[in-house]
Amino acid sequence: MTIRVILRHLLDFTERVARDLGLSTTESVLGGRGRLLPYAGEMMHPAILVPADVLRHLPIARDWSDIDLVCSENEELRNRVNPIIGSTWKEAIQRHSKAQLREAILSSPDVLLDLLRQYEEKTARAVRLRA
Repeated sequence: MTIRVILRHLLDFTERVARDLGLSTTESVLGGRGRLLPYAGEMMHPAILVPADVLRHLPIARDWSDIDLVCSENEELRNRVNPIIGSTWKEAIQRHSKAQLREAILSSPDVLLDLLRQYEEKTARAVRLRA
C-alpha cells in the first residue's frame, strides 16, 4: 500500500538519480505517464530506486537456528504498529469486509493518503509495549 502512495515520488527520485549518475534509461509508462527509467536484469524490467533512508533491514533466516530471531523481530514490529492502527481498523472492519477495505485502499491511493493524514493529526499518546 505504501508503494502505491509514494510511487510518483519514487519515480521522480529514480529519474533524477539516473540522470545525475548518467545511467542508461529507457522510456517506460509507470505512474500514469512516460518515464525515463534505468533497466535491471536480463529481463530488462524497469528499476525503481528507493532512497536508503526509507529502507529497513529485514531479518533473514539463513538456517533453522535463525527462525526464532526472525519471528521475534516480526512480532516486535507488529506489536509497535498494531496499537497505532488496530482500533481504527477494528471499527472499519465492523462496517466493511477486509477485502472491501483493501480494494478501496489499493484502487485509490488518495484514500490511503487521507487515512495517513488522519493518523498524523491524531493526538499522540504513549503506548506501552510488551517486553
